[in-house]
Amino acid sequence: MRRGADSNRAPSERAEVFVLLASKSWECSFKITSSAETKDATAIAKAKACVTDGFGFSNQALTLDPESESAWAYKTNLLLEASKIAGLEGRASEKVSYLTQYDEALKRRSGGNNGAASSADHFTITEIIKELGLVKEEEDLLEFKAANSLDEVASDLLPYPLEVTLVSDPTNSGSDRVGTLSSKSAALAQQKRDWKTLTVAEDLSLDLPDNASKTGNSYHAGSDGVVYSVVSTDRNPFQAGPTVGDGTMNVIARTYIGFISRAWLEGGYGNTFELKFLRKEISKGQPRKVYSYSVRSCSKSKEGVLLVQTSQSHFHTIDISGATDSSASVQRLLSSIKVK
Repeated sequence: MRRGADSNRAPSERAEVFVLLASKSWECSFKITSSAETKDATAIAKAKACVTDGFGFSNQALTLDPESESAWAYKTNLLLEASKIAGLEGRASEKVSYLTQYDEALKRRSGGNNGAASSADHFTITEIIKELGLVKEEEDLLEFKAANSLDEVASDLLPYPLEVTLVSDPTNSGSDRVGTLSSKSAALAQQKRDWKTLTVAEDLSLDLPDNASKTGNSYHAGSDGVVYSVVSTDRNPFQAGPTVGDGTMNVIARTYIGFISRAWLEGGYGNTFELKFLRKEISKGQPRKVYSYSVRSCSKSKEGVLLVQTSQSHFHTIDISGATDSSASVQRLLSSIKVK
């Protein structure tokens, strides 16, 4: 570290020191992720810390010597390690993000070598995603139908957890747990409420009924029979590119629909769930995807709209249960969204 910080040395010489440190960090993580032994939380945390240190060292090397092939090589390998760790922790969207960054780093390395292929010993991103069975998760979700076969829902949608807060009364049946409000909150939604502008994150504001309340990383509100939910998920630096962001939006949509469809199907053998992709649009330079869905049973049916909206540092899932895309309440919410 002292050699790397020594300004009397040439930048390329200092960069070599940080490359060496990055290589040690990569080796630390690789020994853990490549082991056949079961990885417990302590081992995963150690690998994660090594990768974090390695990113710092490789970035310092590239700051000193942007064309360093060795620095790019270890940064590339560290991205692959990060994807493995995300997989071990069940963070599928981040896994795809790191793999995409890995692929971009491979291309950068090839470009820095006068176009020569420098990645012959690596999988391409397409090969990796196919190998790991993630192809479906990053594809656009255009249509989904299910009729009370929970194993089919589990296989057709994303089988990985997403860090969202679902608020429901555990004493209620599955048919009462569509969306993210408890039955008590849903009853409040029958009342007609005034609307107010709410800032749900530093980079998103929108209009919601004035009974909006916060639980964890979620906001919930209801008015005139319509239930609104906004769940915010952090967007890490590796999800900044348009391709990465689009893939993560697909993963989030699949995961959220997995939650609410399973909850509905648990309520009875005659229950059905259908979803259709409506459109992709741009709001203040940030993309969002709009879906419509419907839930039906022998005794009731309900329409809903799902939005996945990106902003500078978040992905926002906005569920509007009890309205269609053409409803005045949905159009009001859409027109009120402001993102950075």
